[in-house]
Amino acid sequence: MIDYKKLSKEFRESFREKTDEELITLINREVGNNGRTNAKQYYLDELKKEIQCRDFDSSILFEKGGFRLSKKVNLIDNTLFLTD
Repeated sequence: MIDYKKLSKEFRESFREKTDEELITLINREVGNNGRTNAKQYYLDELKKEIQCRDFDSSILFEKGGFRLSKKVNLIDNTLFLTD
């Protein structure tokens, strides 16, 4: 059985070690990836938390409490922008 608390902690620690650019790459890998499992949900939850902790404007990713992963993003001048 999977220990989701431990898994969340591992994701959290891994994301904290990433540069902003590495985190953006992880976000962009999730675009169009609709598969969902419990483990993936914990992954996305921790990714979302880490993005919100960073010192850049990530508001474009968050609508109505959700995590918008429909388009890839770029970090330009400390702000995330959707790409075409």
